[in-house]
Amino acid sequence: MLIFSIFFPYVLLCCFLIRSLFLPGVMASLRRLVTIEASPSLSHSPGLPGSLLCRPHLTWEPSPPQLSILSSLHTWHQAGGHVLYSLGLGMGTIITFSSYQTRGDNHIKLASFMAMANLVTLLLSTVIIFLVLDFWTITSRLSCVEK
Repeated sequence: MLIFSIFFPYVLLCCFLIRSLFLPGVMASLRRLVTIEASPSLSHSPGLPGSLLCRPHLTWEPSPPQLSILSSLHTWHQAGGHVLYSLGLGMGTIITFSSYQTRGDNHIKLASFMAMANLVTLLLSTVIIFLVLDFWTITSRLSCVEK
């Protein structure tokens, strides 16, 4: 049962990832995901007089990556805060791991494995959520224009 509860969430994440990779507009969504900074601009739906039938929506025009953001201390502060929240004591993973440890265990290896498993989980779920939400905005815009 323990093996099932460890690997089944990753099997589900892989199934969701495969399904979301076949949604329309996936390449544009992935480009928007890896663009460091994008500039949102409001635009009205074409063809609708006064655009009263549909509220204005945000269109994302990907800008070239601005690597200067990575030199900002605020960016690394936000990233560090995210790591502390996802790996912190509040999640219970460190407490659970510590209760099952023996003296001969390699704690650095186990902590590195836990951090890498967390990284893989976060990256998979980020891609899945971003692709599905981007597909949702595309389909809601189309249904909004059809009204």
